[in-house]
Amino acid sequence: MLGTGRRAACAGFIRATRRVVPDEWFFKAHFFQDPVVPGSLGLESFLQLLKFMSVERWGNAEGVRHETVATNERHEWTYRGQVIPTDSEVTVEAVVTEIDEARRLLRADGYLCVDGRVIYAMKDFTVRQGVHDARPLTFHGFPIQPRLS
Repeated sequence: MLGTGRRAACAGFIRATRRVVPDEWFFKAHFFQDPVVPGSLGLESFLQLLKFMSVERWGNAEGVRHETVATNERHEWTYRGQVIPTDSEVTVEAVVTEIDEARRLLRADGYLCVDGRVIYAMKDFTVRQGVHDARPLTFHGFPIQPRLS
């Protein structure tokens, strides 16, 4: 699925589609009297594609985590439209432009389209695969005790 070169024109490609469901929870919550899919969900869908490609390439052993967007890596995106309840289908595409084996990092450009119209463009987004840090969670030096309810 993925090539091996660095900064290749296309070192890999993935596409996902999803039907728009007009009664999804976020249409009622975002925005008041102007229902749209939150932009963060579009970006997250793109990052999920990169995580999938990372697992395909390097596996998903116990203790592995994915850093999205990789720390200290430049990226940009542009919104030029919205997904609204009357739309039919969302398509997300990612083109891998760099594979860094040493850092287990994928860099990609991509698009989110609704009914064939490009409405988001993502450039230089990254996912880095690493080993889970087993240190306890803290907030300003105080331990955080997660609770399930």
